[in-house]
Amino acid sequence: MFTKILHRSPAGIRHENKYMLNRGAYEILKRRCAAVMKRDENSQSDNGYRVSTLYFEDVYKTAYRDKLGGFLKRKKFRIRAYNLSPERITLECKYKDGEYVRKKSALVTLDEYKAALKGDYSFCPTRGDSQILQDFYVSAKTTGLKPAVITDYFREAFTADTGNVRITFDRELSVGMGSHNIFEASYSPVAGFFDDVVLEIKYDRFLPSHIQELFSGIPLMGEPVSKYVLCFNQILEVNKICLP
Repeated sequence: MFTKILHRSPAGIRHENKYMLNRGAYEILKRRCAAVMKRDENSQSDNGYRVSTLYFEDVYKTAYRDKLGGFLKRKKFRIRAYNLSPERITLECKYKDGEYVRKKSALVTLDEYKAALKGDYSFCPTRGDSQILQDFYVSAKTTGLKPAVITDYFREAFTADTGNVRITFDRELSVGMGSHNIFEASYSPVAGFFDDVVLEIKYDRFLPSHIQELFSGIPLMGEPVSKYVLCFNQILEVNKICLP
């Protein structure tokens, strides 16, 4: 499956591979990871932790269309929180170039998050220390970025120092309904449209051989899987929207 053990990548950029797993393969691989890797500091329980992510789209639905079109270079802006806690909210931009990814992020306050939901991004220019906030502000003003879709799921994560490897299992994918504010009572994640587990493998220059061996006997095929696209499609289906 992994034909290259050593593969150089530009500084600050990581490899990222995604696969879909059925529940049986997920249980086997998770046990193998737990035996030789460290649990992520946020993933100390067997249930993992909850990840709620609000994605922004421009007027042309560029992030969605670029993913469907298979464009090698693309980016997405999003705001993410964990375990429905307002204590740590991050605004992020994920840049993708083929199998390479990089991410920039900045903390935002709950009030700033609520302002962004209303299309008020005036807090960004006041944060001159954050390049990602400046990029977000420019993109919002020039392309009309607005809240689009929330993905909600539970994540279990394992890490290894050698190769700076991070393996994550994302399960129980839900799409946010009722509100774009995950901290409001009206927010309701709806599941049941996707039963598989999304496996993500991230590493720097190489994937160590002992990590590669964890996947022995488990059939994996690279999939252009995107939790964002899956949830976006569900929104379109529920609301009977057909994009031009």
